[in-house]
Amino acid sequence: MKTALIVLLLATAGSASAETLTVCATDKTCRFTGDSGIQAAVDAAKDGDTVLIKAGIYHPASYRDVPFQDLALRGYVVIDHKRLTISGEAGSIIDGKAGNPSIAFVVQDADVAFKNLTIRDFRYAEEEDKIYDGHGIFAINSRVRIDDVTMERIIKMGITGRGDSLIDATNVKLLDGHLGVWLEESAHARLRNMVIRGGDSAAIGAYMTSSATLSNSVIDGNTDDGVYAKDHASIVVTNSLILNN
Repeated sequence: MKTALIVLLLATAGSASAETLTVCATDKTCRFTGDSGIQAAVDAAKDGDTVLIKAGIYHPASYRDVPFQDLALRGYVVIDHKRLTISGEAGSIIDGKAGNPSIAFVVQDADVAFKNLTIRDFRYAEEEDKIYDGHGIFAINSRVRIDDVTMERIIKMGITGRGDSLIDATNVKLLDGHLGVWLEESAHARLRNMVIRGGDSAAIGAYMTSSATLSNSVIDGNTDDGVYAKDHASIVVTNSLILNN
């Protein structure tokens, strides 16, 4: 009982001190402004804080490379060893069409909730090299919650879980990209109320010992498989439509 009370008090204290760090696209009165503002706010944030992205369009003007296996993940926004919420106002758009080819968000050894964002047009510099770019949200050994997010024309993978990541995605649309959800190692994804449509590869691909559950969702019009599991991976689908793949 005493231990539970201490944990409760610590959690309450942590939430009471949480702050909201606001990022604006052009408004110079915001503490964090412009294309570099999101990363600057993430760097300044402490565990439990929220980074609020105001309406506007943000381009990857800079990047950070995150080593992973024999690759470098080129992240526009990198969240490393933090517990944060990244929340957008209506009309907040992370747009990779201009600026550096990169991944919209790289999450490493972190606990992050993404809410109410549009991520679109992220692209690669080279299709096959040791630099990973052109992805949407790329999680490594992390806990990630994604709610009310739309990804459009992501040229590689929309949502990626690697290592022992746990991903919860609800009310997410992955439209006209390449591969919707990609899982490897022992990553697991719980996918609900999803629409994965119009990709030029599979909607969901799971490899090694990864796993996914999909419910109340629509997978439609993807060039390759609706769901694809290889090695010892598994995908469980309930109450969903898999059409025209």
